[in-house]
Amino acid sequence: MRVLHTASGKYKEARITLLRKVELTGATKKRFDFDWEREVEFETYKITFINDDYILGLMSV
Repeated sequence: MRVLHTASGKYKEARITLLRKVELTGATKKRFDFDWEREVEFETYKITFINDDYILGLMSV
């Protein structure tokens, strides 16, 4: 999938993958306003650029 990188105005390739529990660091928890104790029951997905592990967004289903 392609997303718009607003800083450069260019489109970049991105992917959506399942978030692993080890990726739930304190920094991730502070950046995203989830009730983590409640969300642990659901599958949580992350969006990242293809060549970068920085999490751009999260989605819980």
